[in-house]
Amino acid sequence: MARVEQLLEQEPGTLARVLGYTVIKQVSDGRVFNITEAINAEPRLGPREKALLLSMYRELLRQAKSGDDAAARAKD
Repeated sequence: MARVEQLLEQEPGTLARVLGYTVIKQVSDGRVFNITEAINAEPRLGPREKALLLSMYRELLRQAKSGDDAAARAKD
């Protein structure tokens, strides 16, 4: 994600935030790590643990979006 932002000459984290990812760290060279990148980069986790965490994170994002959509409909 950070490389794409760099190629598009966007500020670090711009695309990640638009896609719903939380930017959790920007390192000195300008790269930005989001939660999915942090999970995938964690050497202490195996493939199964990474898949589980990523699945849980995506489900939480989906639930949050559904809650936002329901709140918006209730306002109408």
